[in-house]
Amino acid sequence: MNKTSVLISLMVIFSLLACDKKTKEKKELTDYIIEKTSSVWHINDWSDFDALKQTQFSTTLSGDATDASILLRHLQASQPSLLTSTRTDSTIAYTLIAPQDSLLLPTDSTRYTIQKNKNIYSYTAEDYTFYAGIRDSVILAGTNESIVKEMLDSDESSSNKFIQLLDVKANSEIVGIHKNENESAIAEWSVLDFSQSKNGFLATGVLQSNDTLGYWENLIQKQKPQPIQLPTYTPIRANSAWALVYQNVEALQNQLEIQSGKTISIEEFQILEASDEIGCIQLPNGNALALNSLDNESLLQLLAADIKRDEIYREASIYSVENKQLLQITKDALCDIEQLNWLVVLEDYFVFTTDKDIAKEFVNTKLNKHTLEESTAYKESTKTLSSNASLVYYALDGKLPKDIQQQTAMEIFGDKNTLNKSQFPLITLQLNADKGFSHVNFLAYQGSGQNLNSTRVAENFQIKLENDILLGPIYFSNHSTHRKDIVVQDQTNTLHLFNSVDGKKYWSKKLDSPILGEIHEIDLYKNGRKQLAFATESRLHVLDRNGNEVKPFPIKFKDKVTQGLSVFDYSNNSDYRLVIIQGKEVLMYDKTAKIVRGFEYTKANSNIIMPAQHLRIGSRDYIIFAEENGKLNILDRRGKVRVKVAGKYDIKTQPVEVERGGFVFYTNKEEKINVSTSGTLNRQKLEEPFYKTTKHGVTAFIQSHQLRINQKEMELPFGLYTDPEIYRVGNQTYVTLTDTQENKVYVYNAQGNLLQGFPVYGKALAFLADANRNGKPNLIVQTENGVITQYSVE
Repeated sequence: MNKTSVLISLMVIFSLLACDKKTKEKKELTDYIIEKTSSVWHINDWSDFDALKQTQFSTTLSGDATDASILLRHLQASQPSLLTSTRTDSTIAYTLIAPQDSLLLPTDSTRYTIQKNKNIYSYTAEDYTFYAGIRDSVILAGTNESIVKEMLDSDESSSNKFIQLLDVKANSEIVGIHKNENESAIAEWSVLDFSQSKNGFLATGVLQSNDTLGYWENLIQKQKPQPIQLPTYTPIRANSAWALVYQNVEALQNQLEIQSGKTISIEEFQILEASDEIGCIQLPNGNALALNSLDNESLLQLLAADIKRDEIYREASIYSVENKQLLQITKDALCDIEQLNWLVVLEDYFVFTTDKDIAKEFVNTKLNKHTLEESTAYKESTKTLSSNASLVYYALDGKLPKDIQQQTAMEIFGDKNTLNKSQFPLITLQLNADKGFSHVNFLAYQGSGQNLNSTRVAENFQIKLENDILLGPIYFSNHSTHRKDIVVQDQTNTLHLFNSVDGKKYWSKKLDSPILGEIHEIDLYKNGRKQLAFATESRLHVLDRNGNEVKPFPIKFKDKVTQGLSVFDYSNNSDYRLVIIQGKEVLMYDKTAKIVRGFEYTKANSNIIMPAQHLRIGSRDYIIFAEENGKLNILDRRGKVRVKVAGKYDIKTQPVEVERGGFVFYTNKEEKINVSTSGTLNRQKLEEPFYKTTKHGVTAFIQSHQLRINQKEMELPFGLYTDPEIYRVGNQTYVTLTDTQENKVYVYNAQGNLLQGFPVYGKALAFLADANRNGKPNLIVQTENGVITQYSVE
């Protein structure tokens, strides 16, 4: 079709459309809004609107394309226009109202079938049809013929409220106004500006209701916005959480009584009066009601007759709730929770739960900082949102709160009420009370799932022993499952083996005395079936994974063993040398429990102060013994002197290490001694005590509160730290250490970066391994006397 034909077609269509004008002239686009209209969008900038429609928020929320978005594929205005929605019996009808000179209707007869019905034209392309008409230089094009006709023909005054609100927002690029008729709606009117922020999809505006509409909005009237404490305690794995802050208890009481139809008791009123925030948290395994107390002790006194202390769990008090009617009206009106059975007190925050394990989860969440507040999604969202609010709703499972999409002008983006959690890990709705209306902020934070689950650490289970822990826990390879089992010795000298999947016990074995030093994992028969090798004060044990002694072990000793067992595997071929220290005496056994002949270093000049060590530099093996008299012996495989170390030193009991092709050890006088393979010495005075270890190509160095991993230095919080330990899991290397004063376990990667989600709660040395064969670390650590906790690290 040539240009002349197109022009003639347009003139014909417009003349036909315009021939049936009403006598009363409509001068403004708003004159076409009819009373039954439910939403109006004023679009000043179509490029911004198009960009917003392409966002993940729109495409994810909509699923299939909405009628509005399909309509706008066929029509594109170039000037400010209105888009309206009108509810019919079965669907929502969308209508575009635009100046005639800004909107070209289709004229391509090869693509569209164009038909006239009086003053309405229908345009059909494939299976889609829309309708259009013109009046007073304004084009109306929509998805429903009868609605388009009604808007064209009507001379009734349009909703004054729509016009007033549109006038207020005349300069907004994209504004949506929605009217609710449903009494359960969040508000009677919503007015929202839409934009795409750097953090995601943003809608800001106001909600307005009369006395009978807008439960949430009426709930916060007469309450001043203030900081919300809920994110500080909400577990990151929660589905959703919301909180209401208040200062006017009488106004809150009135709303709760209206909602429930019941009268709040004096006791419940006093409890609310002693608090300033009510929170409701929905978890996958149960829900919770929370109060932020104005004074911890005052609220505890009010609850004294209703609760009974059950236990102290990780320094937090857990109470059983004896009064099953406690906070009954508040609970029923605000939170979806059946019964308040347990209470855990976290500083000033009182969390009521149905299940004791959920109460403990809140403790763990707080201690391990696995809270919403610690997530990247929350921290980034706070840069966009207000710091104070009257009510806040957090959706962590992709589900929008209270059908907000259908009950506000966000309906333009689709009729689903769920987002893709992996793309929108956090949705936040804020309401701030004002005189007669509420300010609303809505942010769908766009990022990856890791932006929410930045903790990346989960507590798998706990193992509770009958007695306190003496040694461990450590991981031990299970050749049957190819996973790791958990080994621990308690203070009755009993050794236990547990499953690392669910913490179930395999066996227990009573030993004669405490295990000295390390438990070693060996493969005595070179068949992949691992054994536990260790020394006690009177025996050298080798146990199979069923807890049975492997013959010809154990070896029993008359004299006391004084150091932990050393295991040498010179050629990595499982031809083990097992070294026992008894004061000055050195006993080296082979895998058949026989003394190794030809090893000449069988007795030192003084007591040996550390387990024997085997180090390799190049192709040479070095066997090291440190003596109490200050002598360091560096020997060959036959026990002869390989490197002569001149002098005697107050040797610090930490392992000798390889450094720059030689050896390094430290003294209790804060000296660093380097020894070359030829025996050359270099002494360096140190300022403060420190510990250094190197393994798997990573060096960890701690001095006071300074930690260095390879070349990266970091300052630790003040505390009492264990020496760093280095572990290899898969193709990654990790450094662990524990602050035994604050009970926090830290895990760093080889680059010196603290893993997300750490520190976690722990009271002693932690052990790291891939326990579940998924290439990811698991961590086990003592968390209470006689309690082991396993964490998984994503």
